[in-house]
Amino acid sequence: VVAVEAPVSIGLATRRVARLWGIERGTERIRRRVLDVIRSSCPEVRIEGEFLWAREQEAARFSGFRVPTENPSSLREAEDIPREEAANAAAALLPRLVSLPRRDLVREMAKLFGFQRLGRRVEERMDEGVRLLADRGGCVVSGDLVSLTRG
Repeated sequence: VVAVEAPVSIGLATRRVARLWGIERGTERIRRRVLDVIRSSCPEVRIEGEFLWAREQEAARFSGFRVPTENPSSLREAEDIPREEAANAAAALLPRLVSLPRRDLVREMAKLFGFQRLGRRVEERMDEGVRLLADRGGCVVSGDLVSLTRG
């Protein structure tokens, strides 16, 4: 799962592994077992917060983001999207949009990730991405306006 989807949330990895075992939902017991196996047998996987990263991936240098495909299993919950991916989606959108209200950028980011509605959890995760991008110098947030960094 990590080799294909990293960075991947521990929750999503647990659900994927559970389905491979024929179990419909990933329980806390399965989650603990997945983490035990990773810690003891998977040196190529790094646990960082609630996400699993391939050992060679660095969160600070990660530049990709995954959007859903036609396959329904490619849709993720907001909590399954690392803030680094959300920041990268904002960085990809801003050159086209240049400057816009934060909520409009967040809505466009959410659409990229396949969300039809901007619920609280989706908005919070996309906002985390905007803040991370700003912290890295990739955009400027002034009041409610988000702008592309000049340079």
